[in-house]
Amino acid sequence: MILPDLRVGRSLKTRNWKLEAGSRNLKNSSRSCLMFHASCFQSNNGLSSITILLLMVFLAITGRVIVSMVDAGHQSYSAHLESTQALYVAEGGLEWVSRALTYVSGSANATSSGQRLFFDVTNNSGGTLTVTGLTASWTWSVPPSDTTQFYETVHINGGSYHNDTVWSYTSAGNSRAGNGEAITFNTGPVVNLTNATTYTFSLFNFKNDETGSTTKGDMTNSIVRVAFVFTPNSITVGRGSFSISVPAVSSGSDAIYISTASVGSASRRLQRASLVRPTF
Repeated sequence: MILPDLRVGRSLKTRNWKLEAGSRNLKNSSRSCLMFHASCFQSNNGLSSITILLLMVFLAITGRVIVSMVDAGHQSYSAHLESTQALYVAEGGLEWVSRALTYVSGSANATSSGQRLFFDVTNNSGGTLTVTGLTASWTWSVPPSDTTQFYETVHINGGSYHNDTVWSYTSAGNSRAGNGEAITFNTGPVVNLTNATTYTFSLFNFKNDETGSTTKGDMTNSIVRVAFVFTPNSITVGRGSFSISVPAVSSGSDAIYISTASVGSASRRLQRASLVRPTF
């Protein structure tokens, strides 16, 4: 009877020991499992920090690129806008100059067998214009036997002027002015044209040679284009401004006005043949 009890006891003790050992193993297993998960959590936390850092760097670079693109687009748009505005201002300059001095239709007159030409212009600029020179060029409706023509003097009449000479070839090295040649007034009074006033300009003593000849010229059947050089020739319009110039042009070509306009950093340049076109 005792032996079975002892066996059982030993058996129970053995079982208890095994159970305890198993419990310890379970605890150790649980502990090792918890430690594993903790290490996993720590590793995931490190990866998350790197990911966030990379994401921040990516967003910063992307934002910089977007800002640069927007800024470049804004600059391109601004440049295009200024260029367009400058074009409108240049067109406005040509419109202004076409009305500043207007040819009086039907006023052209040739006398002395075509050696003297007269034509009227009216100042419609809205203010006083100071004329400092002109460029006259011509073609022919019926060409003469000799189309080479030069004039000796320029005169003005009207307002306070009484057939005053404002340019003379004797003050220009005895060289007469020819087709398409720009001249600067070199004698007589300063030519100030008041607004809404009509003046008569005349080109006198046409000859067939530039210097030294007395051969008479003949401008009958000529179509003359005259471009005046005057100030003020720079006008501010809104944000921009335009300036008017008359370049020297080659013989036989039309005199033209050039309107150069600027708005901001943009500049545009347009040109147009003079609208002062008396036909003799």
